[in-house]
Amino acid sequence: KESAVTLSYSKVPSDPPQLVSVPFGVTILGRGPLLQIKDKRVSKKQIEVTVFAQKEGPAVTISWYGCNPSQLKKSKEGGTFINMKKDTAHQLSVGDVFTLLPHEHFFTVNSFSTQLIQKKRPLEETAKNLPDSKKIATSKPDDDVDDGDKNNDRKNKKKNDDDNNKTSSNNSNNTKGKKSKPRCRWGSKCYRKNPEHVAEFDHDDESSPTPNAVQSDEDDEPTSKSKAKRDLKTDFSDNLTKYIQHPEKQDPAAYFLKNEKAVVIYDKSPKAKHHLLVMPPFLHQLEDLSAEDLPMLRNLRKVCISIITDFKSADPTLKFRIGLKAVSSSLKQLHFHLISQDLESIHMKTKKDWNSFATDFFLDIDEVIEILGDQAIIPKSDLEERAKSMNEDIRCHKCANAFKTMKKLKWHLPTCLGAQRIRKIL
Repeated sequence: KESAVTLSYSKVPSDPPQLVSVPFGVTILGRGPLLQIKDKRVSKKQIEVTVFAQKEGPAVTISWYGCNPSQLKKSKEGGTFINMKKDTAHQLSVGDVFTLLPHEHFFTVNSFSTQLIQKKRPLEETAKNLPDSKKIATSKPDDDVDDGDKNNDRKNKKKNDDDNNKTSSNNSNNTKGKKSKPRCRWGSKCYRKNPEHVAEFDHDDESSPTPNAVQSDEDDEPTSKSKAKRDLKTDFSDNLTKYIQHPEKQDPAAYFLKNEKAVVIYDKSPKAKHHLLVMPPFLHQLEDLSAEDLPMLRNLRKVCISIITDFKSADPTLKFRIGLKAVSSSLKQLHFHLISQDLESIHMKTKKDWNSFATDFFLDIDEVIEILGDQAIIPKSDLEERAKSMNEDIRCHKCANAFKTMKKLKWHLPTCLGAQRIRKIL
């Protein structure tokens, strides 16, 4: 592809710049082979660059999709870096600078190509500048057809359409009185809205079922709705085991880290700005934890500490907890939550969500290791006592103020200056 925009890239401003040619269309900038970026803080899809053609030249926009913040400095707006907003397109001009991470991986817009726009102009515009002898080559095929021929074509087409309509009308009259579709057993009360189902089955209550009609499996779907729900619940319980048993079938972007010590994936419904699920690389359940698992737990903790260190190098103000929920989850696989303590997310919606991570219901990994070291197993009575925390009032995890609704709590969190009440903060 021919270059539409030229960028210069350097990891830090003191490094020699590397020229990057960006073609028309969408280009992804992030960790990967394109720029040989191996920094794990950079997502594989950190920034999306879109280049499209306009009359005056190429237009360029960038959108941020990564986990860690990316920054933009507009050359015409005071020259200061600002954090980009999620899923928002920012238009670029020559001289603008953006970064994949704060103060790292700099991209500068050097120039836009104007030659390529000439090549992409419509044929009719280009023909205006050609000699008269060559303009005939740019005319459309329909220009050589007389108006009389065009009118004849329209009449013939209309006649053919009329004939087709008559034929279809005759066919419908011939089949009138005969049952061509099997009757849906639910008739007009059928809850299904799928157009294919509506077209395939008769939903008229007054019509009687055709004796020879074959009953489809789809007709039985309303009666098997509860069974489908049970199957769905069964499948949900295996949602984490598939990342360990069949990693080759999973989306690579779902993994944050995978090695012989741990499997770390992104939580699909994160309850904070940074929320990861950390699992041992083999199948295990919370009920089976014993003193024999202490080496495995210590390895998981080391992996978590390494990840936290990387996050804090980008933002030293971040605080994290590592732990699990006191009551066995509906998910079979043992997993620990590595979660930042802002607890601000669109997925943090209910009192149950909040109390799962902001009360004693959340059992820190250090406490798990300590209990197993002293008692060999985690006492069931201890877990049941912690489960009572789910019924507590909604309280800020920093200042302990109580709130009646999650909405009021979310208004409070960004301005709360209270010290963290939880002990196990990393």
